[in-house]
Amino acid sequence: MAEETEENTNTEEIPKKPRPVATILILLQACMALGAAGFAIWSLSNPPPPPVSKVELQERSISSVQDIVDQVKTVDLKEFQVTSRQGGSITTSIILEVSNPGIEAKVSERMPQIKDLITEILSDISPYELKDIQGKLAVKNKIRNSINELILPMVSKENQGIIREVYLVQLLVKR
Repeated sequence: MAEETEENTNTEEIPKKPRPVATILILLQACMALGAAGFAIWSLSNPPPPPVSKVELQERSISSVQDIVDQVKTVDLKEFQVTSRQGGSITTSIILEVSNPGIEAKVSERMPQIKDLITEILSDISPYELKDIQGKLAVKNKIRNSINELILPMVSKENQGIIREVYLVQLLVKR
């Protein structure tokens, strides 16, 4: 009998404690199922936009680019020949890219002041400053900023615009 009682005590199961990892996995699966159901309901209630053909997209992009190209104008300032104060001479042709036709008209009105401004800027530069790309970019930026300072007070709010770029088409530096 003693053996039977020992067997009975060994066969009795100890109540198992819930495992926290299993509980977390079950909760995680439940959250994923709820999320998937919510996404399915949302996607069914919001139909996709109608498809746009590649031709329509190309036409839209071409027309928007064409609108920008139509607004951008250039003004040719012809050739400048300037003797530098540090010695040597600089000969260049300059083209200004303006942001809209209204600015093109303002540049034409102020052409004598703009040419004088460019002559002053070029005469203050030594020919050695124009031998590398950094010097050329600095001159272009100085010309652009100076012309914008001259023109911006004249521009009305509805005709906003600026000199976008200065192109040194020809640049001949004699030392």
